[in-house]
Amino acid sequence: MKSPAAQPWINSHVIRFAEIKPLTASPADILLTRYRRERFSVIGRANEREPGAPGSAVGANVNFGYIRCASGTGNCSHKHPNWEIFIPMSGHWKLTLEGGVFDDGRHVLELGPWDVIVIPGDTFHEAQNISDSEACLMSLNPGIKAAGYTVHPGVIEEIRRFSAQAADAAQQAVDISVDT
Repeated sequence: MKSPAAQPWINSHVIRFAEIKPLTASPADILLTRYRRERFSVIGRANEREPGAPGSAVGANVNFGYIRCASGTGNCSHKHPNWEIFIPMSGHWKLTLEGGVFDDGRHVLELGPWDVIVIPGDTFHEAQNISDSEACLMSLNPGIKAAGYTVHPGVIEEIRRFSAQAADAAQQAVDISVDT
């Protein structure tokens, strides 16, 4: 039996995945078919969730979320000033890394469920679901609000051919609202 005093703590610290809804705004790369995905904010990034939506804004100084996407899709090449951790929860993922500690070119590796990669700060990285079906990827990075990011210049130019306004949003690392 739970005590009434514990209920507020439980409501702010226990997040049930079945209750989380995908975010309504996304980085501008979502306009390109190969980057279509659902994003779920679990801990941190309260500014990205609808008011009252499930998720925790505890002072953990970490952003923790999931992406879920179809085969052949994922997120675009981007970088953060600090580290980011990816952990595939299902499926198989191709990661492409360049810049930062990988200043000798592009490096590609594959990860499966429960594998972990700690991506160094200032390193461009992208993840693609290479499974035959939908898959989920967990991500963690430091911060209280959305982690700052820089979209790869090549992706920005590709978005610009689609929409100048969206390319400007990508260049400024501002999320946009779109119906995918």
